[in-house]
Amino acid sequence: MSSTPESYLRTAIVAAFAVIAFTPGLAAAQATTPDYWASPNGVIVRSGTGLCWHTTTWSPASSAEDCDPSLAKVVAPAPVVVAAAPAAIPPAPAPAPAPVAITTRKITLNAEELFDFDKSVLKPAGKKSLEQLTNDLAGVSYTEIAVTGHTDRLGKPGYNQKLSERRANTVMKQLVANGVPANRITASGMGEKQPVTKDCKGAISKTLKACLQPDRRVEVSVTGTQEVARK
Repeated sequence: MSSTPESYLRTAIVAAFAVIAFTPGLAAAQATTPDYWASPNGVIVRSGTGLCWHTTTWSPASSAEDCDPSLAKVVAPAPVVVAAAPAAIPPAPAPAPAPVAITTRKITLNAEELFDFDKSVLKPAGKKSLEQLTNDLAGVSYTEIAVTGHTDRLGKPGYNQKLSERRANTVMKQLVANGVPANRITASGMGEKQPVTKDCKGAISKTLKACLQPDRRVEVSVTGTQEVARK
């Protein structure tokens, strides 16, 4: 009978079994996959040079490390765990505004400093006084300014009333001219109705006029707000 390639292959396999079974020291491995030829006792068949024999179902994905080390599966590196960034610390809340209190400040201006006797026209010294007052008000959070004119009890009450009103209006107009908002200032006259002196007596004289001098005045009351100091 003539020999065929298949018969040569079978002969080589049988010879390989014989080498495995009877050649001491030849490396052998237990078959761990059906994709390699193996002996009946499970030992992978190798060639005389130590190569494993693949079956027709073999593929690189099913390669054994001891038979095909170059195709051994590479173990994927462990994933790198990146620590989460620390949470941003929110900014501290802005401090609550300090509460405000309503205050009233009264400024008393000497009528003789502002006006000549029996007049309602401002003297140069009076304008300077009101300019200084306006500068002082620039740092105040005021909501209302009330200007009130007063006279002494000398003369007729009706005349004194009108004089006090004219002087109050003159002061108000000058403050507005200096920059005070017109919608926050009022003017009125009280005549001789609210004296501050008590012990001025006697007939009309220089002494009596000097005693009554505090009654001749213009008062400026400023109402506004200011912050209350925190404890």
